[in-house]
Amino acid sequence: MVLAMIGLRWCWKRYHQRETPPLHIPPPLQEDLNEVQDVTTAFHVSRLPYSEDTIVNIISDIYRIYLQLNYISDWEVTWAPPEGHKINQALCEELHIDPVVISLMKRLPYFRFSRKASDVEFIYRWSRAFTYLQDYEIRAGRDPNWVETDNDPRSDVLLPHELALTCSTDEGCHLILDTKESGYSH
Repeated sequence: MVLAMIGLRWCWKRYHQRETPPLHIPPPLQEDLNEVQDVTTAFHVSRLPYSEDTIVNIISDIYRIYLQLNYISDWEVTWAPPEGHKINQALCEELHIDPVVISLMKRLPYFRFSRKASDVEFIYRWSRAFTYLQDYEIRAGRDPNWVETDNDPRSDVLLPHELALTCSTDEGCHLILDTKESGYSH
């Protein structure tokens, strides 16, 4: 027992007395420094112009990956027919949703039921996808914070050209697509 205690003490001291070698980070090339004045612009990735086809393909790929991983089942997803999903266009217009956003909403794949969407983390941890096939989801999509409150969703949170792709269910994030700015925010 005494030898075990001495061995543990020796290992403890040896481990804590070791010096960690410094991390070697090579300096940037001088020509890179000349081109970039601000560090934040060094890592800037230019945004692609908004393309409905690109967004539909990316979101569809996410569903396909979930299917391939058996994270969800085939019957839990509904894919848009060639003419698009039948969504309540009158409600969308009442909520002043831009026609570009309505067009995208019609083409996206969705979970067949909003209850299933609530059960599946989508893109981010503790975030869920909207199912714009249901009127309540269309209203809720205009106020991504609706899950965190006991109130009814507000219709004036997002701009007409923005679409909430996800909302937080706990500590997740809202993924908002801005069709005019050609980028995402959250």
